[in-house]
Amino acid sequence: MRFYSGLDAKGDVTHHDLALAEVPESNGGDPEQWSLMPGKTGLNHVAIAWPDRESWLKQLAFLQGKGVPFLRRVNHGMTHSVYIADPDGHGIEVLYELPREVWEGDIDGAQNYAEMLPTEGAESLVDRTENPVFATSEQPTVRRA
Repeated sequence: MRFYSGLDAKGDVTHHDLALAEVPESNGGDPEQWSLMPGKTGLNHVAIAWPDRESWLKQLAFLQGKGVPFLRRVNHGMTHSVYIADPDGHGIEVLYELPREVWEGDIDGAQNYAEMLPTEGAESLVDRTENPVFATSEQPTVRRA
């Protein structure tokens, strides 16, 4: 994967605005459902960021209430995310960004961090506020964010 960063409205570097992932050549056939690492060339997923944790949690409850399956539920080092698929099978990442001080010390470490979480039931709607803090000179620490 390759991540490209830009600047936000304050002139600070973002964790990433565009992520490109190389997809291996397909050996034929379509995948049964969306996958983070699909077997064919094309757009993998788009990410939609909610402005804050509370509105994100409300959106997740709404989606779950409508019967939308959560394909992946993961806390990344810079976002908390749920991956779903639209009716045509396109991947959609529904996320909120963690505060900059959580990931700015080691963007690469934060982008490569993944804590897998439940995708079904009430457990998939639990979002803790203790998060690893990434810094280049030390191992991640945990803080409330």
